[in-house]
Amino acid sequence: MATDGTSKTGFVEDYLRKNPDANEKAVNEAWREAGHEGSISGTLIYNVKGRLSGKSSAGGEAKRAAPMPKAKSSPARSEQARPAVARSSRRALKGTEDLEAEFDRLLFKLMDRGMPEVEERVREARRMVILGQG
Repeated sequence: MATDGTSKTGFVEDYLRKNPDANEKAVNEAWREAGHEGSISGTLIYNVKGRLSGKSSAGGEAKRAAPMPKAKSSPARSEQARPAVARSSRRALKGTEDLEAEFDRLLFKLMDRGMPEVEERVREARRMVILGQG
């Protein structure tokens, strides 16, 4: 195992700055070629990728080049009352962490492709799964 002190996040940031179109597989291949053991999660890769592209608030300081248009919702949908959910029940279903990570990966891909309406629907589905309403 390489012991150069490189963190996974640091490695991903450096690699994606040099290869902005790289996907999860390419980052992990480069990680192993650099002599590191194990793999880097897709969630980490896509979080860093989103932050570097300015499409995520994960880094705190990332800014969008232009604001994304808000998805238009139908009047029937906006008039529906959302059920009140206690914070402690946010993880109502066991094992939702894996599903949440997959939703996050999909959301970053949709943001990259500029599909705000589909992105909003995926966010709604993600909330339903996490809140145990799925």
